[in-house]
Order: sequence, then structure tokens, then C-alpha cells
Amino acid sequence: MLVGLTVTLLYIFGAKYGGFTILCIIDTGAGIFGAIAAFATNIIVSLSTRPPTQ
Repeated sequence: MLVGLTVTLLYIFGAKYGGFTILCIIDTGAGIFGAIAAFATNIIVSLSTRPPTQ
């Protein structure tokens, strides 16, 4: 969740103050990038850790 929040906030500030956009998505649509980053982080962490013991 922290990764998604960080990506979202960085994109908002980059779009609003730095003029940085991806595919012309303005700062109000920044949540899509945070959701993708959080989902990818969840998959990576799940695959890189051992399953819990029973």
C-alpha cells in the first residue's frame, strides 16, 4: 500500500508542478498508476516469500 501511495503522490506532484504526464493522464487520474504499482508489489512479494507453515 505504501508503494502505491508513493507512486500516486509522486505522479500528482510531477504532473501538477513539473509538467510530467504519461499518456496525457492529468494529476486527477494518478491513482491508476498507484494501483498498478501496489498490485505489482503484492505479486512480487507473494512470489518471493515462502508460504506460511501449517
